[in-house]
Amino acid sequence: MTEYMEFNLYVQYCLEEEYFDVASNNTYYFNSLITSMRHNPNKIVARYNAIKEEVSTVSKDNKEEQEHDS
Repeated sequence: MTEYMEFNLYVQYCLEEEYFDVASNNTYYFNSLITSMRHNPNKIVARYNAIKEEVSTVSKDNKEEQEHDS
């Protein structure tokens, strides 16, 4: 999404009411996220992938540790 209005309409018509409350009460936050994505999408995607990999590794390590403790 490249505009807050697009996001707001999606939330309003496609998600449950609680999501609309969050989206409409956190306008500055979501607008900032959308703006950062619009201005540097490649960097955002690269960072997203790095975070996703880190989380996956931590989750895998925690699962292995739990299995070892059992």
